[in-house]
Amino acid sequence: ATALMLFYTGRHYYKATLARALVFWRRHEPGEGSVWACRVFLVSTLLLVVLTMGLGLELPFAVGTIGLMLISFLVVSRISAETGLFWIHPRWQPFGALLGLFGCYAMKPEAVVISALICVVLCINQGEVLMPYLCNGLKLCEKVKLSVTKVTSITLVVYVVGVLLAVVVVLAASYDAGTPIDYGWSYKRIPTMPFRDTEPEIQRLKANGLLSEAERTPWYSRMKHIQPRKNFLWAAGFGFVAVIVFSALRLRFARWPIHPSLFLLWATWPMVMISSSFLLGWIVKKATVHYGGSPMVKKLKPFMVGIIAGELAGAFLCMLAGALYYAVTGDRKPSYIFIP
Repeated sequence: ATALMLFYTGRHYYKATLARALVFWRRHEPGEGSVWACRVFLVSTLLLVVLTMGLGLELPFAVGTIGLMLISFLVVSRISAETGLFWIHPRWQPFGALLGLFGCYAMKPEAVVISALICVVLCINQGEVLMPYLCNGLKLCEKVKLSVTKVTSITLVVYVVGVLLAVVVVLAASYDAGTPIDYGWSYKRIPTMPFRDTEPEIQRLKANGLLSEAERTPWYSRMKHIQPRKNFLWAAGFGFVAVIVFSALRLRFARWPIHPSLFLLWATWPMVMISSSFLLGWIVKKATVHYGGSPMVKKLKPFMVGIIAGELAGAFLCMLAGALYYAVTGDRKPSYIFIP
C-alpha cells in the first residue's frame, strides 16, 4: 500500500523517467543520471528474476519474490527518510507473503524452500539493508551541493569492491574461526527457517494425498487451486486499507495527526526496543518548544547531541572492553546487548 501511494504521488516523474529510460534514441536532456539509474534497475531486476528461475523457482513466484523484496527495500527506505527512524525491521518476508496468498499446493514445497533461501540471503534483515543509508547519504550530498550522479557512481564502485572484499573476508573468517554458536538468530533460526516453515505444509499435503500431485503439476495448472489463508487475508487487508486511508487523509489534511507508518511499524522488534526513547525525545522537544521557544531549542541542541555521542561512546567502550578481555584471558567475552 505504501509503495502504491509512492507511485501515485510521484506518478508523473516516474512515468517520464521510465519513458526516457526505454527510449534510447532521444536526445540527451537534463537529469540523465536518474534515467541511467532506471535502466540499470530494469536490467538488474530482469537478470535477478532469470537467475532466480535458474535456481528452480517458477516464473510467477520468481517475479513475486523479487518484486516483494524490492518493495520492502523501497518502503523501509521511505520510512527512514520520512520519519528519521534508523532501525526498521518488517515482520514479514516475501516467501511468507506468497505462501499465505497462494497456499502450499499452488506454490509447491520446493518453491517455498527456494524462495525462503533467496530471502535468507538477500533480505532477511531489512534493518541493515543498504538502500536507506544510501538515500539519506545522497540527501546529505544534495544539501551540500554535491553532484548526486557523481556521488552515486562512486558509491556503486565502492559498494562492488566492498562486496567482493566481504565475500573473501567472511569466507576466510568462517573457515578459520567458525560460526558464533551463542547467537541463536544467525546460528539456528535463520539457517533452519526455510525448512521449519515448509515442513508443516508438506505434512498437510501428505495427509491430504496431494504432495506428489503438487510436485509434478505445472504452475499454471496449480493456479486453479489457490488457497489463501484467512488470517493472512485479514491481516494484510487491514494493513493495506489502513495505510491507504491514512495516507489519503494525510495528503488531504495538512494537520492530520496519525502517520500511516504506524501500521507498518507496530509489533516489530525495533519498536519494542526504541519506541520509549523516541517518545521521551518527543516529550522533551515539545516541552522545550512550548516553554522556551526556538532559542531554548538551539541552546539544548548541544546537550541532546552529547547524549547521542555518549551512547555511542558507551557502545565503543563495551567493544573495547571485550577486545581487552579476549586479549588477556583468551576466552570469549560475556554476552551482552547494547542498542544505542
